[in-house]
Amino acid sequence: MSLDKGSYIIADRLYGMDRQLAKLLLEDKGLVPVIPVKDGIRNKVRDNYRKKLKEIYEENKEIYRERYKIEQLFGKIKNAYGDRDNTRIYNLACVFVLMRFLLYNIAVLMALLLFLGRIFKRTYTMY
Repeated sequence: MSLDKGSYIIADRLYGMDRQLAKLLLEDKGLVPVIPVKDGIRNKVRDNYRKKLKEIYEENKEIYRERYKIEQLFGKIKNAYGDRDNTRIYNLACVFVLMRFLLYNIAVLMALLLFLGRIFKRTYTMY
């Protein structure tokens, strides 16, 4: 999957120890990282990479505010299908997660088809 030029990376927070990650995100010219970087209680942000990320975040706050939609989707899937896997095998855990997303998409598709079926059934019986 290729990202369009100017695609956004939205992340939770960038903590003080992630200097290398900040450097990697800023060096990739096709991505715009929107990550909140905040000043400490007594200290301001001093690292140049983190300062740049803070400026980008301040310019794109409205994009970051749309992050709740993604969080809601993950919350719905966790509530419906659970959020724990009793496995130590990484690949098996990945399959479990993908199956949860597949089941969720099938459930949404079925609900949509049933809803549309009821609407079309009502419109045909009215005439």
